[in-house]
Amino acid sequence: MARRPDLTTVVHAPAGVDANRLARKVGDVGTALGGTPVVLCAHGQPESVVATRFPDVPRVAYDPVDPGCLRRVLDLASGAWLAWLPDDLDVCPVDAAVDALRRGASIAPWLPVAPGPTGGARPHAAAGCGWVARREVIDPAADWGPPSAWAVRAFGRDGLLRAPVSWATVPVSTVPVSTVPVSTGPAPRPAPGGNPLTVHSSVLVAIPHYRCQPWLTACLRSVVEQTHRPAAVAVLHDGADDPPRSIVARFPGVSLYRCAARVGPYALVQSLLGQTGFDAVMFQDADDWSSRTRLATLLAEADRTGAGLVGGQEIRVDETCSRVRAVCYPRDVNAAFHRGSSALLLHPTSVMSTRLLARLGGFATGLRFGADGEMLRRAAFATRIVNVTEAVYFRRIRPGSLTTDAETGLGSPARAELTTAVQRRAARNREAWAAGGEPDLRPLVTRPPAALEHLGGPALF
Repeated sequence: MARRPDLTTVVHAPAGVDANRLARKVGDVGTALGGTPVVLCAHGQPESVVATRFPDVPRVAYDPVDPGCLRRVLDLASGAWLAWLPDDLDVCPVDAAVDALRRGASIAPWLPVAPGPTGGARPHAAAGCGWVARREVIDPAADWGPPSAWAVRAFGRDGLLRAPVSWATVPVSTVPVSTVPVSTGPAPRPAPGGNPLTVHSSVLVAIPHYRCQPWLTACLRSVVEQTHRPAAVAVLHDGADDPPRSIVARFPGVSLYRCAARVGPYALVQSLLGQTGFDAVMFQDADDWSSRTRLATLLAEADRTGAGLVGGQEIRVDETCSRVRAVCYPRDVNAAFHRGSSALLLHPTSVMSTRLLARLGGFATGLRFGADGEMLRRAAFATRIVNVTEAVYFRRIRPGSLTTDAETGLGSPARAELTTAVQRRAARNREAWAAGGEPDLRPLVTRPPAALEHLGGPALF
């Protein structure tokens, strides 16, 4: 670290934690952060035990108060920045998070950095995730709950002031981007004219929306405040009921469209792309949010690798179990796909060439869910696909979403049936490809284009 940050670290030690492990952890914080102050949030630990373990460490303050009282912790913290180290996260370098705040971010993930996955049945999930934030964005009057929930309260915004908050991009892999080969897997056959996706591409941010009003403001703010500004941002409301007019109106450059019939997110995006001429589309879910340099990071990687589809790593904010962690996807998606991996790329993290999407025949618009994975397994034969090593996307897991709903969720019979059909088709295409034949790149099922009604903001067609 170039200089010692004005930082106080809060270390969580729940009841029953091993005292020796706790002592090592506090010592590791001192080593990793250059002697910055520590607040030991050791609820359930007798103060005499804490004093015995740390008799010669005056920089450690002990907080024995009600575990829901963040205000007391803030009173003990002296730094302009606050770092939160949860019990399930061992001390790891904090340089990337600190550097991000120095460059203007409000809050950054603090997470372990390790070699990225090469692909598997599931994406790789890290043990835990802390955070580093500017004090001025922390709301001490908010209901932060017990310390075990403080990561979710921060990343889920419940514990932050309603002022603008910018989210940092941090790496999750020790492998430098410049040293990663473009691919170790079978190369896709080039398209006439290529699949141009560069830092000069005009990018549309497409945000399908259905009953996501509580989270849409944070989503839009993270998109319109990108360091690399998109050419256009469009909220696409699915259905006739209650479009988010008042929320979108707070962002004058954002367009709002509605389809009176519920058709699902992929038909909405496909319809808009079919009537506009942008070079690329960046996908974004309405209940999630992006890091401030997400678009710049993805386009730079497209420029470097020639990829027509670029995704990133996610910070998963799971409100169903009050847990935050980094979830990692393979660097080389083509190689992982041809090995038969099913953990390839998280669709809403990605940016994609619209020429590539047109070459594929678009999304399988007849599907209300799962069309992203279906398209990805066709695209693997048509373009280079990569994931950046940085966490650029914050994904909210909540009750009632497409992936958690009983009828459409990841464990539902309908989802399992679709997954089986898509995987079988991908296997047939791999066999045809290996034999020198042509894979079937047509969408699995389509519907007529959705009719979009312009409700507000700039008209895009």
